[in-house]
Amino acid sequence: MRKRCGLKMTATLRPVILPVPPVSWLKKGPEKVKYLSGLARTAVRRSAALSNVPCPSFLKTAEGMPIPEMGGYWSLSHKPGVVAGVTARKPIGIDVEHLRPVRPDLHERICDK
Repeated sequence: MRKRCGLKMTATLRPVILPVPPVSWLKKGPEKVKYLSGLARTAVRRSAALSNVPCPSFLKTAEGMPIPEMGGYWSLSHKPGVVAGVTARKPIGIDVEHLRPVRPDLHERICDK
């Protein structure tokens, strides 16, 4: 068992981040969301294979929360340019966001020194 930042870690996380091919740029609305979701599920499958966690069948609750299966938890995220997926033996979450620059005075106002 490894120890990092005061936390005990029993497994190595293997998140998978994939670029979205330009062909998706032609898709719009629900078709684009379906495409991105499918690509993100590919990322989850790759994470499952790398981390030796059971591959999910992508079941969700009525609220849209991922349902763990056979001791494996999963999470995915997608944006127009990138998708991500991860699996683990404990509850896990992943999110991708596009960073955008902010004014220096905003940074100073919201961050501790």
